[in-house]
Amino acid sequence: MTVAGGPGEQGRSSGLGYGIALAAFAAFLYLALVVCAFGVLSLLLDQDVVPERDAGPLLGPVSVAVCVLAVLLAMITLAARPGVTRVLGPSLAGGAVVYLLFLLTGGALYGLGAGDPAAILGYVLDHAGTVFALAAGVLAAAVVAVFLVLLARRDAGGTQPHWGWEGDERE
Repeated sequence: MTVAGGPGEQGRSSGLGYGIALAAFAAFLYLALVVCAFGVLSLLLDQDVVPERDAGPLLGPVSVAVCVLAVLLAMITLAARPGVTRVLGPSLAGGAVVYLLFLLTGGALYGLGAGDPAAILGYVLDHAGTVFALAAGVLAAAVVAVFLVLLARRDAGGTQPHWGWEGDERE
């Protein structure tokens, strides 16, 4: 963790606070996008996110919560690095991990709830090609990519945007 610099210092060298705050907002953005995508896809395709009636009410929300936490931890880890050198690789890796976590969490909860360990593999295989699992991974990759681009902008000396009249000393 870096100690905060002077009041005029820009970039992430002025502290880790910017990266953590940006990661928190991006994680909430990911949650909102997933809820929106699941709702719209469910309405358009006339499918339930979790079609198994014996799954219980917590399987979907817990799976999404695990994905949100994974995205948040990935972004905090990336923010702790000294600089952004790659955007595409970490974004795709994050999306793949979230996709797998969505499937494995759902499978584990379904299998444990049914009392049948074989149901875990069945759930994972049944849901691997669904648009809901794919949306969870693709949205995670997109959010991590935008997060890394914003960090790279900050690393390059990007400052906060200002209105046209701000800094006008003629008053």
